[in-house]
Amino acid sequence: MELNLSMFAANVLEAAGQFAGSASRMIIARRTVPWPLPPLQQIDAPPIQTE
Repeated sequence: MELNLSMFAANVLEAAGQFAGSASRMIIARRTVPWPLPPLQQIDAPPIQTE
């Protein structure tokens, strides 16, 4: 029982670590990527507004 519980706890911690890692990567990607993107969207937006 103790071995099963420790294995289960290790699996849960590993899954939580992987989720936290992927979440932090997504947050970093959202912080780094959108900065170049909004200017492109703003450049594309004026022609649509002028129509």
